[in-house]
Amino acid sequence: MNKQKKVTRRLDDLNRIVLPKDVREFGWGKATPLDVYLMAEDESVILRAHKPSCTLCGDMAAELIAVSNGSICKACLKAANEAG
Repeated sequence: MNKQKKVTRRLDDLNRIVLPKDVREFGWGKATPLDVYLMAEDESVILRAHKPSCTLCGDMAAELIAVSNGSICKACLKAANEAG
């Protein structure tokens, strides 16, 4: 979807919103993991499909290694091993 579209939704009693059906164009379905960015400076919220990234540096392009609380890239693993 290359165009911007504004859709107004009200929060329900539990402070939830229903996403418009147009989000189907993104290929999002039930149980799709989403990253939620809260932008305090202009009180906006951005939703993006989750893409795995390094927990330490945020690199998304690197090959990631699963660890107990997320994933880390090889460069961060090497730096951590060298630091002791």
